[in-house]
Amino acid sequence: MKTVTQILQERYGIEAIPGKKVLCPYCKHKKPSFSVSRNDRIGKCFRPPCGRYIAATSKRESSHGQFHKFLEELFYDFHAELLNQKRKSGKNAYTYLTDVRGIHPKVLQDSMLGAVPEKYPIDYRIDQLRKKIREEWEDQKRRDNNENHSKESLEEELEFIEQQREKLRNLVDLNPRYLCFFYSDAEHQITAIRFRRPYTDDPKKTMYIFKPFERFGLFGHGLFSEEEGSQTDNDLLLVTEGEFNQLQLQSLCVRDALKRGETPYYKFACAVGGVQNTDYETLKAVCETPIICYDNDKSNAGFELVEKAREGMYVSAFTTPKIDSDLDECIRSFGTNYKGALASIDELIKQRKSYPRYYKSIKADVNFIRNKQGAYKNHKVFQINQEVSQMVIKDLKERGTFYKDTTDCYFFERAEKKLIKVNNDNIELRFLINNYGLNPSEPTYKYLIEELKVRSSQVAERTTVHRFSYFDDDNFILYVSNLNNQLYRITEERIELRDNGTDGVLFINEKYSQPYKIDEEAAQTATSWIDEAVIRTINFDEDKLNVWERKILFLFWMYSLFFGNIMPNKPILAMVGEKESGKSHTLRKVGKLLYGEGFNTVPLTRDIRDFDAKVSHCSYAAFDNVDGKVEWLNDRLAIVSTGTHISRRDYYTTNDEVEYPVDCFLAITSRTPHFKRDDVASRLLIMRVKKLSFFKAEEKFLKWVRENRSQILGELFSHLQEILRALKAERNREISGNFRMGEFYEFCMKVSYHFGIEEKVKGIFGKIGQEQSTFALDDEPIYELLDIWLEKNSGREISTTELCSELSQLAEENGILFPYKNRVKSFSQKFKNIKSDLEDFFNMPERFGGARKKYVTITRREEK
Repeated sequence: MKTVTQILQERYGIEAIPGKKVLCPYCKHKKPSFSVSRNDRIGKCFRPPCGRYIAATSKRESSHGQFHKFLEELFYDFHAELLNQKRKSGKNAYTYLTDVRGIHPKVLQDSMLGAVPEKYPIDYRIDQLRKKIREEWEDQKRRDNNENHSKESLEEELEFIEQQREKLRNLVDLNPRYLCFFYSDAEHQITAIRFRRPYTDDPKKTMYIFKPFERFGLFGHGLFSEEEGSQTDNDLLLVTEGEFNQLQLQSLCVRDALKRGETPYYKFACAVGGVQNTDYETLKAVCETPIICYDNDKSNAGFELVEKAREGMYVSAFTTPKIDSDLDECIRSFGTNYKGALASIDELIKQRKSYPRYYKSIKADVNFIRNKQGAYKNHKVFQINQEVSQMVIKDLKERGTFYKDTTDCYFFERAEKKLIKVNNDNIELRFLINNYGLNPSEPTYKYLIEELKVRSSQVAERTTVHRFSYFDDDNFILYVSNLNNQLYRITEERIELRDNGTDGVLFINEKYSQPYKIDEEAAQTATSWIDEAVIRTINFDEDKLNVWERKILFLFWMYSLFFGNIMPNKPILAMVGEKESGKSHTLRKVGKLLYGEGFNTVPLTRDIRDFDAKVSHCSYAAFDNVDGKVEWLNDRLAIVSTGTHISRRDYYTTNDEVEYPVDCFLAITSRTPHFKRDDVASRLLIMRVKKLSFFKAEEKFLKWVRENRSQILGELFSHLQEILRALKAERNREISGNFRMGEFYEFCMKVSYHFGIEEKVKGIFGKIGQEQSTFALDDEPIYELLDIWLEKNSGREISTTELCSELSQLAEENGILFPYKNRVKSFSQKFKNIKSDLEDFFNMPERFGGARKKYVTITRREEK
């Protein structure tokens, strides 16, 4: 491509800089008047009556290059005729444009418009063109010194010109004073002319087209501002249907600038001349992602422009608010309120919808690339893979945005508001890539996925991806996924269903999740849906906590599931009880309520990888029958509760580790629990349940939950609104407590303070500590033996070595298994680990004697 500055230098010896004025190569004036556009593709003289321009040219000369130049000269003559009509009386094309259509005179001067002069010598001009072509051919023949110089190219050119002579003569001779719109290609060469009769409202019968080339071109895309400082930097092309839409838009820009006392400017805009005449190839060459403003027709015919454009490119589009109107009418409806009109258009552009290219068109292009290997022997497999990957990734960038969090990359599909993880095994990613005609079993697909990982990681925006809910504790807004690429935005005042990505909050759909829609009126009913569906059916047992206290605690736990991001340390719900006590049913019911029919409890296997996969990919996981002794279980429960990462060696590598973040609320059921390590027990919410006296068919009840899910969640979301009010009202209250699950305690206490039940909730948490200690010490021989030892030794000071020996003797006498006989170090370590739990039942002050020997005095708490 030869730029305008290169043409000025080579042809006229003029040095130019884009955006700066130089001497016009056509004018005789000494002052600079010729400006080159910033993209260096067109230059124009802004001093009337010259108005001539130079366009960038292709390195490969057109076979009809001389006819392009002829059309350029034709434009200058017609443009001069249009401007001369300003000084003539009566109705003409100029007065029609200014008085009837309201186009600003400066826009007429700068645009590729013209009027047909009377008795224009079209035959003479064509004869001159033929003569010039023949002379150039003869001159070329002499320079080549070739007597056998072929006449084929000459005859083809002359034949083409003769074919156009009759068409152009009829249009010019039969339609004097007609208004002319000159269309040009991406290199600003004139390709077509539309003739329109002024002063008529029926353009269909008075509109004619002269189209000598295959390309129709665009109107007005070469319009740019005279001064560099006033030129608007627009990366995207605004496309309108009719020419008057484009002219009126540019007139608005000029009027607005003049009213503000500034230099006039233009927007990067063009017209296509209607849906049937649109040159999509030229449109794509000028701008790959244009903005289309289509006419707001009742029949929706204007939208056809968008649909056809999508076959070859990605577009965004909008239309005018009023039915049966176009951009021209919309602008003129504002009168002299130019600022308001521009603001309205800017808002329409801002709210435009995106329309990606049709997959079938891209699939055809992908198939064309892949067929090259068979058609061209020098096309290698890796080249095919590279080209396909580049095409697909480029299209994906137009369809959405790449994101990455601490561990993974994601693709956010803008149209469907869907977040897709970039991973080989992700079925949604497979579905997406399948649209391009690629199958996971093919090498090209595998190459694309690896390339996608690398490219997406390089260009991705940093974000935090959420699975089920997110609480913005700065603005007190709760976002909950509806599991179908939308979210509920919950504030104190309202509950709104919004698109995924609202306020920058992104959710990824969990496996087997089922979308839902809440019934906001459910909270107004007399009966509590939550109590009926969940709480009432749990057969709680009394121990440290009574039934009412367990119900309150369970309800707080359900609420906390929505506020996980402010609880790095999450409580583990443990449903403990004998067989047929409804433990699994309760956890399954909660899961199906929140996630739908696909949720289920899972058995705990001895393979640690099964556990890791579940807790690292779910926001709520329920494990059933956690009864056997599993070596790694206590460690993993502690990790899940604290929300740290699970590290594992990456497959197919030697030493590389992969870290999986864990952000999961965990619930477990057990009859004979073995997860009693002190650091685990202190994170448990123990829900003891007893055997049901009668049984209700589980499937029947779950069906009832499924059928009334909208109402149950509607009431639950109204409760969440109340919790938001509580958290906001108590945001500055200092909460302290000696609990490992401190964030959960703080959450419960702030809510309880707001509703005036703080003393009751404090009492519940006091009992929780004792229950956790009892749970940790259950079946613990040290606790059992200490209770016997204190019958004769209460208040006695003793060293841990002596205590180990005496407890060993008591164990033998009472037939109690004591694994620490003659193992003082092991006993001392265990005693230290469970001391905090023992202190819930015993007073155990310590002191150090000589040689740093430790002594402890033990009494029962009630004896203190």
